[in-house]
Amino acid sequence: MSSGARSKPKAIRSSDLRFAGSCYRRVVRAAHAWWAFPTLVAGVLAIVGCGRDEGTELAVQPPAEAGADATGVDASEEADSAREDGGQDAPHDAPVEGSSARVLVGLTPTPMVTDGGGTSVADAVLTALAAGADVLVLERAWSDFDMQGGEGLEDPWEQLDAVCRLMAEQRRGVLLSIKTVDARLDLRPSSITGSSWAQPATRQAMREVIDKVYATCGDELLYLSLGLEVDQFLKSHPLQLPQFVQFALDATDYARNHAARPVSLQTGWTWTVETWLADGGTDESDVLVAASDVVMLSYTPLDAQHHALPPSTASSDLAAIAGKIVTHPIVIQRASYPSDELIGGSESNQAMFVETLLAWAGSHRDRFAFVGVGPLHDPLPMECVQYAGSQGMAGSAELFAVWCSVGLRRRDGSGKPAFDSFLAGSAALNAD
Repeated sequence: MSSGARSKPKAIRSSDLRFAGSCYRRVVRAAHAWWAFPTLVAGVLAIVGCGRDEGTELAVQPPAEAGADATGVDASEEADSAREDGGQDAPHDAPVEGSSARVLVGLTPTPMVTDGGGTSVADAVLTALAAGADVLVLERAWSDFDMQGGEGLEDPWEQLDAVCRLMAEQRRGVLLSIKTVDARLDLRPSSITGSSWAQPATRQAMREVIDKVYATCGDELLYLSLGLEVDQFLKSHPLQLPQFVQFALDATDYARNHAARPVSLQTGWTWTVETWLADGGTDESDVLVAASDVVMLSYTPLDAQHHALPPSTASSDLAAIAGKIVTHPIVIQRASYPSDELIGGSESNQAMFVETLLAWAGSHRDRFAFVGVGPLHDPLPMECVQYAGSQGMAGSAELFAVWCSVGLRRRDGSGKPAFDSFLAGSAALNAD
């Protein structure tokens, strides 16, 4: 990747992101490696040959391994079918009067596991695009961006550059989550871990990351989150609270007023829905929200024992959130529901949750700008352990079961009913 800033594509408008249907599809087989992206980008653009120019339909074909369900139905065929019927079977209320913008939908491209035990995020990206995702949700720890790629190692900056270029070419968007914190976890680079959040070196390190993000991505970068479930971090680290808020305000101000900030970019911090429902915000959240463009949320409806709540909970929770957050657009970075029956979930309830979520957000588009659903595939066991650890319960079998079953597709690449719900819901939203 060049060290200088690349030329910026033109600003992406919501109308540019409307999925126009499906053109002739050819199978693209990506290498099974983390972001095999100059190969992936070249393959998509050369083989598919479809763009987002006016009058041109977009087609991105997932590889056969990622696209085939256990039923034998290809994921791309499911996507085509959902779009051809216009999502008529999906629940979708009438548009809100006076609101012309539609709700964008996104997926986190977690990979399936191949027969050989490897993973391919490249395949997951193609599957997400074929499914109708307007936006890819990319979550990376701040410490990851301090790494240098080497032989056999991934370079996170090259990966980010590749996916941003692909999304710009396909006229879609990116939500980048730089996880300075992830719930209870401090994810700063090792060089500054343990120092005060308010130290000049900590603030400068964050500024340098923002500089490089803006030099890497163009106007396809629609949302930037600077911390995930930050309310959980503040609650579990009360002694760090004043210093963290100083750091967060500095980072937010720098990101929002940067000379190279992408035209349509909106910046904020990601909070849990549960905290907003219980507290309606705190003094610290009020300060950070006031400094932000949007309020970003993470949502997995669980009870105190980490068991799944009924999928219909989504409607009442979203209605309550819309009533509490009235000053900013609402961005749901990550909404998920477990399918593991061990903790009260099921595949049918997961599908109903996705259906309810997309339908409710679509009929309240004046409040909800974006809904990220997923992740795409069930996460790997190590990621489930990390999730439980981020919640302060690394040994919790319940939290392990939650996160290992939140994918819309199984780890082997076969689809769950929730994937069908996403296809129908995204088709309905794209038809508006």
